[in-house]
Amino acid sequence: MAKAMRRMVIVGSGAEAIAVASLGAKGGFDVVVVEEDSASAERFAVFLKQVGGEAVQVTAEIGVLKSTEIVVEATDLPQAARMDFHRNLEAQVSGNALICCVDREATLESPLGNCVGLNLAAPAHLRRLAEITPDRQGNCEEAVVLAKELGRKAIICPRDSFLLSASLEQAWYASLEYLQMRGAVPHEIDEALVSEGFAMGPHEAQDLIGTEIAYADRRRRGDDSQLIADRMVEEGRLGKKVGVGWYRYPGGGGAVIDPLVEDLIREEAHFALVEQRSFSDAEIVGFLRQALFEAGRKTGASSELIETVAIHGLGLPPGWINWSDQSGSRNQPGKNSI
Repeated sequence: MAKAMRRMVIVGSGAEAIAVASLGAKGGFDVVVVEEDSASAERFAVFLKQVGGEAVQVTAEIGVLKSTEIVVEATDLPQAARMDFHRNLEAQVSGNALICCVDREATLESPLGNCVGLNLAAPAHLRRLAEITPDRQGNCEEAVVLAKELGRKAIICPRDSFLLSASLEQAWYASLEYLQMRGAVPHEIDEALVSEGFAMGPHEAQDLIGTEIAYADRRRRGDDSQLIADRMVEEGRLGKKVGVGWYRYPGGGGAVIDPLVEDLIREEAHFALVEQRSFSDAEIVGFLRQALFEAGRKTGASSELIETVAIHGLGLPPGWINWSDQSGSRNQPGKNSI
């Protein structure tokens, strides 16, 4: 007799919901997405079919939560409303169900004692990392198993710690901006890194994720230091989904260099009184490698763990940085003399 499929119910319809739904369907789960009303459910079902999610059921019936083993909260509600939703979940789901939340901040603030964090690196088809935050009792074993069933490389992130991927990403994006401000344009940086073995340059990858994702994270942290990246978002350059980001995407196709981005960068450098110059590929690569090494060292995590995050969370080629090398410069990112 064939083994019955386990049901996974996803509440929400943002990028994280789409990623989990797609991975769940590929992993052999009976996936159901719950939308707020019938009209929204119909629209989202049409969208899912367009991106290959035909096997995913979409409904507005919240009652499906009672018959599921796994609930994934992936809403884009404001935090207060999100916490209200978490309070209501307890009455809606089985006491044995695994409840996961794709947002770490919401996980930590959740009134649900058994809410586990399930943070997936994006874009999901290029990155395999899943950072698991235990619930209030320290439990996360089921979520680790789930992450592996979704084809992810799972690591556990203690509640009193931080997401390792976030620490490295913040240093990565800040270093990219530092180079841009001084004259290295996005396609030059991407080309230099692709020649180093990267599957995709960081700017093209950010266009796939959506430039507004990192922007929202900066707003939450009160970080207004990335003038170029912020202006990109504020001018509507949100990435491939809207046809323009760090690159242009004519007809929804591949990335095309956009001279307007270079003009924008030059303007911001002028306003900031920063002198620009040309950079060699070796200078670009050397600066980014050193900046990320310093960020990794500051986390205090083991070199093995940082390497896992770098490969599966940021898309770095294996061994691109020797994280255990303590002979490197102690200069802070942004202070290197380039």
